[in-house]
Amino acid sequence: MAVALITGSAGLIGAEAARFFADKGLEIVGIDNDMRRHFFGEEASTAWSRRRLETELKGYRHYDIDIRDQSAVTEIFTKYQAALAVVIHTAAQPSHDWAAKAPFVDFSVNAGGTLNLLEATRCYCPEQRLSSRARIRCMATLPITCLWSSNPPVGSYWTTTPMVATASANP
Repeated sequence: MAVALITGSAGLIGAEAARFFADKGLEIVGIDNDMRRHFFGEEASTAWSRRRLETELKGYRHYDIDIRDQSAVTEIFTKYQAALAVVIHTAAQPSHDWAAKAPFVDFSVNAGGTLNLLEATRCYCPEQRLSSRARIRCMATLPITCLWSSNPPVGSYWTTTPMVATASANP
């Protein structure tokens, strides 16, 4: 069965993307480690949303991993690569105020985590595009060269196309 891999799956946009693709008949692989709790406190936790997805969506599989962990991201992509139909990246550190007080953490989540997902998408499912809602907007579309394997580049690209547009274009 086709799989939608969604980072930030317990967040607002990620959870709605999970529901959208589940309604289209895809199995959902959700990645979310509830960093909102770390960034904004217990009251901002997305644990309740994760439990709701696990209850409501048949075939929802959740992975509590940090997208900055390259080996964990690679493991997920390796496991599901043959079935991946869409990869949607909504995990991010969204606060400008928080970014100002901890810029290295902000950068590692938003840039480093996004790079891990771009590279995994390019290396393990090169025919797919990664739709990202991350705050990195300076790189509209560029070819990605594989950093993790000896495979030659295959021409996959990164797009900052909003998830909703990708969802409607690739039901």
